[in-house]
Amino acid sequence: MRGTGGIRLADTDGSTDVPGLYAAGDAASREVIVGGRTGGGSPNAAWAIATGSSASVASSRFAKACGTVQAFDTDSQVAQLATSDPHAAAETLEREVRPAEVHLFRSAPRLTAALRTIEAALGTRAGGDASLAASRSASALMYVAKLSYTSALARCETRGMHRRDVFPLHGGRASRLLIAGMDSEPALRWHAVADRAIV
Repeated sequence: MRGTGGIRLADTDGSTDVPGLYAAGDAASREVIVGGRTGGGSPNAAWAIATGSSASVASSRFAKACGTVQAFDTDSQVAQLATSDPHAAAETLEREVRPAEVHLFRSAPRLTAALRTIEAALGTRAGGDASLAASRSASALMYVAKLSYTSALARCETRGMHRRDVFPLHGGRASRLLIAGMDSEPALRWHAVADRAIV
């Protein structure tokens, strides 16, 4: 998520729309301070310090308010967790995300083909030699790639760091695209810039 996009913050304390989930630094969307382009050194460093400070205090407060919670029983829950083969994921991401002709110079045919490959790889279960952490990380990385390319296909424009080869630079529409979803297909919503929670 390094760049501009990332997890949308719901408030200035680093909280998100998921109770108990706080984001900071590169993980948190910087669009509120840099718009559609990456901020470079100074804004990004300031963002990391400010959001890190706020999120650490707020998440600590949240945890203390929750008190003790029941431990997570990994043995009984592993079968329900989405896991992917780390080796297959690395090969897929190297082929479909790293090349500039796919992720930077975006076209509908290239994005569609890459998205199909990523979705197929998401269904590849981890082998017995992969740790749960590595398998979960592989799934998370590929799911973020899926979100990125799903959003890119929906954005029929060239704006900020997003470039679509058949669409000219567009400076008129003051809106942003939000994407969300975990257990179902990603949901896309356009929002006017004025609708954002943090100003």
